[in-house]
Amino acid sequence: MGDIAGYSGIVTVVRACYLLSVVIILLVRLTPSLRDRFLQYGARETRQTGPATQADGQDQTPTTLLTRQLDKIAAVRVPHSAFWHFYAFSIACTSLSIVAVGLNLLAIGEERGDNSDSSGNSNGKLEVSTLARAALCLSLMGCQGIRRLWECISQSRGGPSTSSMWIGHYLIGMAFYACVNLGILAEHLRSLSVLGSTEAADGGVLLGRGLGVWVQTTAFAGFVAASWKQHVYHRYLASLKKYTLPAEGAFRIIVAPHYTAECVIYLALAILSAPAGGKFNVTILYALAFTIVNLGTTADGTKRWMLVKFSENRKEIERRWKMIPGLF
Repeated sequence: MGDIAGYSGIVTVVRACYLLSVVIILLVRLTPSLRDRFLQYGARETRQTGPATQADGQDQTPTTLLTRQLDKIAAVRVPHSAFWHFYAFSIACTSLSIVAVGLNLLAIGEERGDNSDSSGNSNGKLEVSTLARAALCLSLMGCQGIRRLWECISQSRGGPSTSSMWIGHYLIGMAFYACVNLGILAEHLRSLSVLGSTEAADGGVLLGRGLGVWVQTTAFAGFVAASWKQHVYHRYLASLKKYTLPAEGAFRIIVAPHYTAECVIYLALAILSAPAGGKFNVTILYALAFTIVNLGTTADGTKRWMLVKFSENRKEIERRWKMIPGLF
């Protein structure tokens, strides 16, 4: 099934990428010169894209040179419509991960086919169960990618759009979806490597997994419900005229309830994709932390933009939670 060190290394790298991304986002958010250049996009973009001019013919200072370099970096942008690339890429990553699960199942069949030892059969059952769970969670991730891709295509507004996003957002988004799929797969393969090197089953009793059947069932229901609600929110937003204040349903109390749904989706995946012997898929918890910080930062920017754009509704907007009711 592979060596423990190899899969542990993959898991460590994926977690480190999420953690580093969280630190970078918070650093950019707390630094005005970086925030104005790299966090604002679409309707909220107020950054001046033209070249800076030097007043009175004065020589450039180191600060001005740095500013110019930051402007050049921030000017590397892609159309906001390229969001569909994220979901097409996620579907491709999911497909490859499911193929990897299938290959491992075939390998198990070859290894266990002639083994009549009861302990070996017990281990084989756990291996199949673990890979089946990985396949299920990858399938859920695939459904998420397919739904979001369909929404991007079917709910896109007619006519050309001038909205854009910084290339860094684009690359981070691509890396995020690759790491989610890899996090589900690598965590389960690592648990099987541990199983292969230790006595992980005794007398046919399989390793414990997850938080219990009722919690897992609730997590599955939560994934489905959050996916449906997010689709409803996206459909509602697509129906609004451009730069209209959302004011129906959950949007009356939350600035970005579609972000709330996204957080629920990844929390559910973290519970459902718990590897053998674990309560959660810790790597997906890292992905959830990244999602909360990333979308929370965006929701904060959206609320600030709303307060300026729809100043006549300022009091009503101020009462709205940004993303997580009762907390943020």
